[in-house]
Amino acid sequence: MAAQRRLLRELGALGTEPLEGIACWGSADDPSLVEATLEGPGDTPYAGGQFRMEVRIPPRYPFEPPIARFLTPVYHPNIDKRSGTICASVLKMPPKGDWQPSMGVGPLLVSLRSLLSAPNAADGLDAEATSLYRRNRAEFTRTATDWTKRYALGGGGGGAARASKRPRESTGLEAGKGATAEEDAAPADPGAAPGPELRGGITSTVRREPGRPLRAAPPAASPAESHVKGVVVWRRERRTTWQ
Repeated sequence: MAAQRRLLRELGALGTEPLEGIACWGSADDPSLVEATLEGPGDTPYAGGQFRMEVRIPPRYPFEPPIARFLTPVYHPNIDKRSGTICASVLKMPPKGDWQPSMGVGPLLVSLRSLLSAPNAADGLDAEATSLYRRNRAEFTRTATDWTKRYALGGGGGGAARASKRPRESTGLEAGKGATAEEDAAPADPGAAPGPELRGGITSTVRREPGRPLRAAPPAASPAESHVKGVVVWRRERRTTWQ
């Protein structure tokens, strides 16, 4: 219960002050689950991609770090391309890791987005990507860019990581969705789109990194019930499968 109260406060703060290139929201089905989208940093093979993630909050949070994984397939030395598992010090307790109780979901997502810019080949998780990164950086960049175009820029899906398929509102970056391993992405819309309007006149916040195009938000399912806790909107929705 204490972990959920802490998470609720953090999501409320992120809803008020979104992080650049990051959107996150609480799951309507699981109060211990946070869903997120990271925009690939510029000047990297992941530039412009929309990478979906899930962050699971343990019962002893924040005294234990969250468990995070990518749902969108990523070609990266520190990310398993099949399961989406991440090898990062911020996800580990000291002395092997850097997690501290003073951190939270926001700083964690910022660190994981930074990992896309600066892979740590000394602590690689995906053997193939790590090996290619070490011996042929140009070929690695081409391969990672191809994966981004295929899975995170509105192309066809594939791979093995699994994601939730229900529509969601964004509390930060935008509501476009990249392809997941078992789910094709919606086509990109070159025009910008605001966040969807919620019940009671509340609107979601849309923010993007300068120079990056927004994609249209997917249509939200008609809610069976919704209520507001603080500034975070938790919704129970009829489940919709993306075609």
